[in-house]
Amino acid sequence: MLIPVLRIIKRSIAVLGIIALIFSILLELIPAFSNGSNEAVNAIHLSNQQYALAERISKDALTLTQDGDHSQAILELQVTLPTFEKNQNGLQTNDPSLQLPDHIPGDVQLLIIQSQADYVALDSAARSILKNADPPVDPNQLAIIQQHERPYFIAMNTIAKVWQGHIEDNALAFFRIELGFGIGLLVLLVVHFVLGRIIQFVVKRGKT
Repeated sequence: MLIPVLRIIKRSIAVLGIIALIFSILLELIPAFSNGSNEAVNAIHLSNQQYALAERISKDALTLTQDGDHSQAILELQVTLPTFEKNQNGLQTNDPSLQLPDHIPGDVQLLIIQSQADYVALDSAARSILKNADPPVDPNQLAIIQQHERPYFIAMNTIAKVWQGHIEDNALAFFRIELGFGIGLLVLLVVHFVLGRIIQFVVKRGKT
């Protein structure tokens, strides 16, 4: 009676091992079919681009207050501001054209909301300066840009770091799941082997 029971257990363990192996293979295939990590990387790139654009806007606005040819600074503002505005709007609304993640973590959403006041001040002042680019540039608008550039820079830099932290946390969780399946497979193989030896021992003992 013992041998049939052990054989049933052994077969069940073999089936569980096959199922665990299939799940392990599927886990390995997930990164090939999921672009979630790529989208999170896009969000990091966009955040880094935003604070670089904010620095450029501040630099061009300052250039317009100085003597000399202003055509390059005006052209840069004309090109930079639409991108600056589209990126900020995309970060808030998950613009599909920017290939951002469908789900934005709550901490990232909060940081984006907090950056909005500095963004609006920067953008509005830059638009005002661009509209009236001929000297003299309004010193109040320039002061607004210089006042809000640094806080916006810090906010975007923080957002990029928080996104990076989420990517690392997800990678660690995925590794732990894979490790769990690997350990489970190893345990099943050991138990399957031990049961096989026990069955052989019981059969030989029964024949003697």
